[in-house]
Amino acid sequence: MRVLSCLVLVLSTTGCTRPDPAPEDIDGALHFLWDGWDEGEEGSLAEAVGNLDTQLAELSFKGAQSRLVTEQIAHLQFSGEVPDPQLANGMFVATEMGCTYDEIAEVFTAKAQDEQYEGTYDSYERTYTSDDAAWRSGEADRITWDVEIGASPAGFDYVEFISGGARKVEGGPASDILLARTWLREPATEDDDNRSFDQDYQLDVYWEREDATMVHIWAIWRQIDMGTFGDQDSTALIAVTLAEGEKWDEETTELCEGLRE
Repeated sequence: MRVLSCLVLVLSTTGCTRPDPAPEDIDGALHFLWDGWDEGEEGSLAEAVGNLDTQLAELSFKGAQSRLVTEQIAHLQFSGEVPDPQLANGMFVATEMGCTYDEIAEVFTAKAQDEQYEGTYDSYERTYTSDDAAWRSGEADRITWDVEIGASPAGFDYVEFISGGARKVEGGPASDILLARTWLREPATEDDDNRSFDQDYQLDVYWEREDATMVHIWAIWRQIDMGTFGDQDSTALIAVTLAEGEKWDEETTELCEGLRE
């Protein structure tokens, strides 16, 4: 999971009920994949990713998305009451990367993320909540974890506790699909009463195209107040967050290349 960025997206849209067939539009497909992480049927999830692949060949690789609704997060584990996801703005950014499925699966699920992305975290401790050995041997199709993160972007010191995991989905355009989901279990603790970080939901989707290019789409729904930098409805911060996602994938491509050395 990427640490808190300085950017959120303006969105006035609200969540809506997801149809059973895999939606063809980007927003609908992202919601469909978020909803299907736990029990979604592989064929339908793969169809949704195929629809994303088609859409991203013709449309912009970044944009806004509609907000989650309570039914989409009510089954998740929170430290307190289920928050109101309508307060969390949504956005996405997609990039092309120089990784294979096996490489990205190794990098994304590695325990010591702070050693891979140096300078990103003040502290990072991931604890697996499923059998990571079964995941790495291919016996399990998913892996889950809890993470405690300390970070201080833009002088905003905070500690957050997240849960999440990754799932292997067969039937992608040219490879298996890595479908990952994380969420903030409780509002992050911070050192400034004028700033807050209350909700964060992230969806990562990785797949290879027929030309061996890997596509990564990062979807985020976030409720945050950065004080003078603005809150989740501030347009001034949008370029920073989306650029952060692109920079993250540049670093990840370098990590994939390092696995080949």
